[in-house]
This record gives sequence, C-alpha cells and structure tokens, in this order.
Amino acid sequence: MSLAFDLQTGPTPRLRKAVLGLYLFAAGSAAASIVLVYRSLQSPATTALAASALAAFALLAGLAWSFVRSLRRGDRGTLSVGPDGAATWKSASGTGESDVNAVRWCSVAGLAWIEARSGSRRLLLLSGRDRCGDRDWAQLARWLRWLERGRES
Repeated sequence: MSLAFDLQTGPTPRLRKAVLGLYLFAAGSAAASIVLVYRSLQSPATTALAASALAAFALLAGLAWSFVRSLRRGDRGTLSVGPDGAATWKSASGTGESDVNAVRWCSVAGLAWIEARSGSRRLLLLSGRDRCGDRDWAQLARWLRWLERGRES
C-alpha cells in the first residue's frame, strides 16, 4: 500500500473562518461557564457542573490558540509523504527540502493540524480539505492512521 501524497499548507480564507468560528464558540463557552460559576455560588448542587464547564472552556481555548498560532507562524509550503511513509518538508520560500517527523496531529471537519520536527526546528502545519483533492486528503487520513499505529505496514 502506498502512502504517497503532497499537501499544501498555510492559511486560506476557509481556515481563517474556521478559526474565527472556534473563537466564537469558545467565547460562548466562556460566557456559559461564567453564568454557571455565578449560579454555583448560590447553589452548591451546580458546583460540579460549573467545574466541568470551566474545564471544557479551557480545552476549547487551548485548541483555538493552537490553530491561531499555526496561522500566525505561517509555515507555508508542501508536506510530501513518500510511498514508505517518510515525510519531507519544502518551505514556500524555497529554502530546500528537509526530512520531518510528525509529533502530534489533529484532523477534524476538513482541517488538519500537524506539529512536525525537522532536526531541532518545530513546524506547525495547518491545511484544509480545500487545499487538495479527495485522493490526497484520503491519503493524509491513511498516513495519520499509519502514524497512530506506530508506523506499522
């Protein structure tokens, strides 16, 4: 089975809108958390619910911050994965190609976020389904599953 594909990374208008939506959702969660905390001060029965809401808000805020940091840093270029699963990175500035190792990743709702390392350099790669064809997106999903299993064949 071949894992080969090329993925263009960097911000697009769709990605910026998705991050804005994530921020709005996080802001709504924060407002709901504040209301629950206020009510928990009046009624001890809602204290656990307030704590859960605050934890969920912190998780959403962390996720939003990761996406925004990826957009701001601007790691633009091409992630190329060979048939054997080995990945290389070529910056849009044309500084050459380097081998990379995916460390963490998240793929949800047509967005893919990958933290990769190239030697001591840390790359934050953000891309969306609108940046590639269906075949490349399916190959990306297959590659991420392959990585999750510990790079098994």
